[in-house]
Amino acid sequence: MLLAGIAAAALPVAGGDAAGEVFGDETVEPATPATPGGGPEAALDLALHYTTAFEIADTDDDDLAGLINDSSQLVALADRPTATYTGLVRRAEADVERLGAVLRSEGYYDGKVSFAIDEAVSPAVVTVSVLPGQRYRLQAYEIAWSSGAAPDGVELAPGLQSGMPAEAKPIADVQSKLVDALQAQGRPFARVAERVALIDRNARTMTVTLTLDAGAPATFGPTAITGLTDLDPAFVRGKVPWREGERFDQTRIDDLRTTLLALGQFSSVKIEHAAAARADGSLPVTIALVEAMPRSVGAGAAYSTSEGFLLDVFWEHRNLFGAAEKLRLSGTAGTLTQRAKADFRKPDFWRIDQDLLANSALIRTNSDAFDETTWANFLGLERKLSDRWRASAGGSFELAQLTDQQSTETVQLFGVPLSATRDNRDDVLNPTRGSLLGFDLVPYIGHGSEALTFLHGSVSASGYLAFDERRRVVVAGRTRIASLVGEEVSAIPANKRLYAGGGGSIRGYEFQKVGPLDGENDPLGGRSLFELGLELRLRVTDEIGIVPFVEGGNVRADTVPDPFGHLQWAGGLGLRYYTAIGPARIDFAVPLNKRRNIDDDFQVYFSFGQAF
Repeated sequence: MLLAGIAAAALPVAGGDAAGEVFGDETVEPATPATPGGGPEAALDLALHYTTAFEIADTDDDDLAGLINDSSQLVALADRPTATYTGLVRRAEADVERLGAVLRSEGYYDGKVSFAIDEAVSPAVVTVSVLPGQRYRLQAYEIAWSSGAAPDGVELAPGLQSGMPAEAKPIADVQSKLVDALQAQGRPFARVAERVALIDRNARTMTVTLTLDAGAPATFGPTAITGLTDLDPAFVRGKVPWREGERFDQTRIDDLRTTLLALGQFSSVKIEHAAAARADGSLPVTIALVEAMPRSVGAGAAYSTSEGFLLDVFWEHRNLFGAAEKLRLSGTAGTLTQRAKADFRKPDFWRIDQDLLANSALIRTNSDAFDETTWANFLGLERKLSDRWRASAGGSFELAQLTDQQSTETVQLFGVPLSATRDNRDDVLNPTRGSLLGFDLVPYIGHGSEALTFLHGSVSASGYLAFDERRRVVVAGRTRIASLVGEEVSAIPANKRLYAGGGGSIRGYEFQKVGPLDGENDPLGGRSLFELGLELRLRVTDEIGIVPFVEGGNVRADTVPDPFGHLQWAGGLGLRYYTAIGPARIDFAVPLNKRRNIDDDFQVYFSFGQAF
């Protein structure tokens, strides 16, 4: 197999070939060839541009080629050519040593790496030949104790299997996990005393023996909090998940660090225990904090051919009364929707991990489906049930003036929103692994042109799967099912009916245009909805990615969603530019079963963050 890393065009430099080779850990220095006109140093005034090619033989390890290419300094420094032939030889020699280490880290202990430089062409060609050899396997992974026997109450699971490739990373990871497990079992000074790896070159196997020093058990001592200026120390102390005298557990310290950083209140969080336990076995802990600026402002923008422009601005205060209360004032100015909103959150309301939520919004919408002017309000509680699950409940009140194809009415609605989410995504703006599952249920009662009683329910799910360790190839999928029960479509307020189409729904179709339409092709909305989408996210470079996608769905007047009924399908291609805070995206989508005189030929979307 052949991989190449290409540099820019070159100036020709006369000369012969050079070669160097490594056998195991031994490097054989190449001889410096003679060069017309005084040897290689005659080219001191020229930049020696080059290309790099890899020849990797006799292996079925598909990941090895990419790892070698990524580890090569010849490739990484191709845009910085050497000044002399000797400099290029030294760069290649360094790669021989580096790639030999890469082979050993992947379990190829008999690997050979060599190079040859051809100066007769322009640019010069550096050919790196890699012969991995047979991959070694793990014969056994044994745990020994510096004290001679395992301490009482300690339970460890090595987590490695005999016969697996003798790669360095899994072995090092297990070593770290074993120490972490000891620290979680009340032994903060646990460490690796010795690691011995015995290689049997005849059998192509490795036996690893790890000697652990468990250290003395300890309990949590007094906890000191430093660095606070505006935030109430009692609020931080309430987040501490241990009490003095309890068995020491490093995972609790790690969890607290994550919790405090997630608050957005601190620019630095350091939690450290003392270097030694007290005579009674207790271990003092210090939480050193640096508060971040409590206020921030921001803005965002989006555009689509069907929904027009959208500009969002916000102002946020994250420590309003000294206990991490958050107030966010935001405004949206869009072609279809304008909104002014205030959101308030008070953490640890009545109990730890339970927040008080309150929001109020003024909304104006002018769409083909309906026009609205709405005042919407919510007051409720949100509780953390576990590391992944959160649930909320509360009450809502809405006062709206609505105009649809049939009439204009003033609607008053009282609701009881209930929701639960399970989130284990690795990133909110650019997830590559994990899933997001959401359940929403809202009973409504109210009055419009007549008394109203109906129920809104929905289930949504999205999942993400990376096919490589660098997460450059990711498949993302989503689905949503929703239903309205209790009233006929015409009786349900227009802003509560179900619609599909547009950005965030089914790209390729106009906003809200998937579903029942009137005689002028304006959306009527429905009582059931089904949507699904699939994306293949391909990261071409560190900054650029392309995303082919397909989406589909339907909206029906019946209350029961029909995933197998007639679906409107769309497909498209997206471009992503990855930044430090998430990807900027452009999507081009076309309807695949276009409806005559209804659907446009294509839609274009500009926004920030992945589509889902």
